[in-house]
Amino acid sequence: MITRLILMALVILGLLRPVPARAQVRPPAVTRHCVHALYVVPSNRVVQANAISEIQRGIMFSHDWYRDQMQRDGFGPKTFTYETEADGVTPRVHILNAPGTDAYYNLDPWANVSKVAASAGYPIWGDGQVWVIVFEGQIMNADGSLRGNFFDSGSFGSGSDGGVSMDVARMLPSSKSRTCSTGDPTTG
Repeated sequence: MITRLILMALVILGLLRPVPARAQVRPPAVTRHCVHALYVVPSNRVVQANAISEIQRGIMFSHDWYRDQMQRDGFGPKTFTYETEADGVTPRVHILNAPGTDAYYNLDPWANVSKVAASAGYPIWGDGQVWVIVFEGQIMNADGSLRGNFFDSGSFGSGSDGGVSMDVARMLPSSKSRTCSTGDPTTG
């Protein structure tokens, strides 16, 4: 889930900062110390119809969730900044049409997806760079089951070092939940 990707990246790098409520927020389109999104599509795949909007929705949901949780815990409305489109609000999702096949990226997702992204010029391990990478890597077996379930994240440990969180795109259909709820109307 996109929220899980962003959570791991932010926990690793501690990139939470004070911001006003969503209605007043227009995150600047910055290139450093913010969350960037990259959608990697192998040569034998096409962009999923809902991929970009689901990644964007996940980033905005996570942004608001962090702000609300920090406020509830007494730290003020702190959250992360994310790279935006020209409107200053919509999360920008870079699309990389990668040269390898889904089978190639499944051999070693962390190494192969990271390598193709860096080779294409994305500074995924650069100082202040936090990248959420979603890649089309799931493969359907003859029996209908899927393989290629992958999630990982990492950083070099400093607040300025780069961080990457990576997940296979099969999580996109399951990321439609807009809220976390216990079902209890008194607790949410």
